Amino acid sequence: MMTLEQLVQKIQKLSPEARQKVEALVEELAQQEAKKPPRQDFYGSLRDLNLPDLSLEDFLQARREMWANFPREFPEGNE
Repeated sequence: MMTLEQLVQKIQKLSPEARQKVEALVEELAQQEAKKPPRQDFYGSLRDLNLPDLSLEDFLQARREMWANFPREFPEGNE
Protein backbone atom coordinates (compact mmCIF):
# COMPACT_ATOMS: atom_id res chain seq x y z
CA MET A 1 0.00 0.00 0.00
CA MET A 2 1.18 3.47 -0.86
CA THR A 3 1.75 6.11 1.77
CA LEU A 4 -0.18 9.35 1.59
CA GLU A 5 2.99 11.19 0.61
CA GLN A 6 3.66 8.78 -2.27
CA LEU A 7 0.09 9.17 -3.46
CA VAL A 8 0.33 12.96 -3.38
CA GLN A 9 3.59 12.84 -5.36
CA LYS A 10 1.98 10.69 -8.05
CA ILE A 11 -1.08 12.95 -8.24
CA GLN A 12 1.13 16.03 -8.58
CA LYS A 13 2.74 14.49 -11.68
CA LEU A 14 -0.64 14.05 -13.40
CA SER A 15 -2.10 16.39 -15.99
CA PRO A 16 -4.84 18.82 -14.88
CA GLU A 17 -7.47 16.65 -16.61
CA ALA A 18 -6.26 13.53 -14.82
CA ARG A 19 -6.25 15.41 -11.51
CA GLN A 20 -9.89 16.33 -12.09
CA LYS A 21 -10.68 12.64 -12.64
CA VAL A 22 -8.87 11.75 -9.42
CA GLU A 23 -10.79 14.45 -7.57
CA ALA A 24 -14.10 13.16 -8.96
CA LEU A 25 -13.21 9.59 -8.01
CA VAL A 26 -12.22 10.59 -4.47
CA GLU A 27 -15.45 12.56 -4.09
CA GLU A 28 -17.50 9.59 -5.31
CA LEU A 29 -15.75 7.23 -2.89
CA ALA A 30 -16.29 9.66 -0.01
CA GLN A 31 -20.00 9.83 -0.79
CA GLN A 32 -20.24 6.02 -0.91
CA GLU A 33 -18.53 5.78 2.47
CA ALA A 34 -20.89 8.38 3.94
CA LYS A 35 -23.92 6.36 2.78
CA LYS A 36 -22.79 3.18 4.54
CA PRO A 37 -24.65 2.58 7.79
CA PRO A 38 -22.36 2.43 10.81
CA ARG A 39 -21.39 -1.03 11.95
CA GLN A 40 -23.48 -2.39 14.77
CA ASP A 41 -21.73 -2.59 18.09
CA PHE A 42 -22.32 -6.14 19.30
CA TYR A 43 -21.16 -5.41 22.84
CA GLY A 44 -24.25 -5.90 24.94
CA SER A 45 -26.43 -6.89 21.99
CA LEU A 46 -27.83 -9.90 23.91
CA ARG A 47 -28.62 -7.84 27.00
CA ASP A 48 -32.37 -7.82 26.32
CA LEU A 49 -32.50 -11.65 26.46
CA ASN A 50 -31.98 -11.62 30.24
CA LEU A 51 -29.50 -14.48 30.11
CA PRO A 52 -27.92 -15.54 33.40
CA ASP A 53 -24.36 -14.43 34.03
CA LEU A 54 -21.88 -17.01 32.79
CA SER A 55 -18.67 -17.40 34.72
CA LEU A 56 -15.49 -18.63 33.10
CA GLU A 57 -15.78 -21.90 35.02
CA ASP A 58 -19.37 -22.42 33.79
CA PHE A 59 -18.22 -21.79 30.23
CA LEU A 60 -15.30 -24.20 30.50
CA GLN A 61 -17.52 -26.89 32.03
CA ALA A 62 -20.08 -26.54 29.22
CA ARG A 63 -17.30 -26.76 26.63
CA ARG A 64 -15.91 -29.91 28.26
CA GLU A 65 -19.37 -31.48 28.18
CA MET A 66 -19.97 -30.57 24.54
CA TRP A 67 -16.64 -31.94 23.35
CA ALA A 68 -16.62 -35.03 25.60
CA ASN A 69 -17.82 -37.41 22.86
CA PHE A 70 -15.90 -35.88 19.98
CA PRO A 71 -14.85 -37.48 17.70
CA ARG A 72 -17.33 -40.26 17.80
CA GLU A 73 -17.67 -43.15 15.42
CA PHE A 74 -20.71 -43.27 13.18
CA PRO A 75 -22.63 -46.53 12.70
CA GLU A 76 -21.77 -48.50 9.59
CA GLY A 77 -23.80 -47.67 6.48
CA ASN A 78 -24.64 -44.07 7.50
CA GLU A 79 -21.70 -42.43 5.78
